[in-house]
Amino acid sequence: GNGGFSNVFYSSHDKQSLEMFEFERNGDGYTIWAKDDNLSGDVVIPETFKKKPITEISEYAFSNCDNIDSITMPDTIISIGKYAFKNCTGITEIKLSSNLETIGIGAFINCVSLTSVEIPDSVYEIETDFWGTKTFEGCNALKVVRLGKGITNIKYKIFDECSALDSIYVTSMLAGVENFAFSDCVSLKNIYFTGSVEQWQNVVLGDKAFFEHQYDITVHCADGEIIIEK
Repeated sequence: GNGGFSNVFYSSHDKQSLEMFEFERNGDGYTIWAKDDNLSGDVVIPETFKKKPITEISEYAFSNCDNIDSITMPDTIISIGKYAFKNCTGITEIKLSSNLETIGIGAFINCVSLTSVEIPDSVYEIETDFWGTKTFEGCNALKVVRLGKGITNIKYKIFDECSALDSIYVTSMLAGVENFAFSDCVSLKNIYFTGSVEQWQNVVLGDKAFFEHQYDITVHCADGEIIIEK
């Protein structure tokens, strides 16, 4: 009776893994961040600290940790603070919590090795300010993005300068794409939309939503295709 698998998994490494992080109490759980930017390799964020869930990744939590290869989040995480993974230039893969709700401004800015990302259905807010969201700005290895059902509006500058972005998957819940959402996404060719052609025609696209794109973009709907000409 040691509380099941998660305790077994962490028992031998518990001290070592927890020592890489700092924790702060927040309501019913804890916020986590890296103790310093020497964190490296495949980082698995623990689920609990002092028997309470880890629910938040702080602002700037792992920024400039350029030796991290991947991040795996437990499903206890509900929010990611602004610039949390800024300049994590080595990260190729991020597994987000399936209960994640909010992502802060610039959370993954300049994650130049990240190749794909899947935003779970639970995420309903990607924070923005006057300068835009900049969530994935400069992620120039990012090729494929999947946005969950909670993302109804693709915001200003969220994918700014994602020069390798080829394909984006969106659901029929999408209502709008703001100006400059995909500015300088010079490789974008495909949008996969779970709704119908008629539903896509009701999506409000900013005149400059795909600013500076170099190819015709094919919108693959459930019952046909639409071309957004370059």
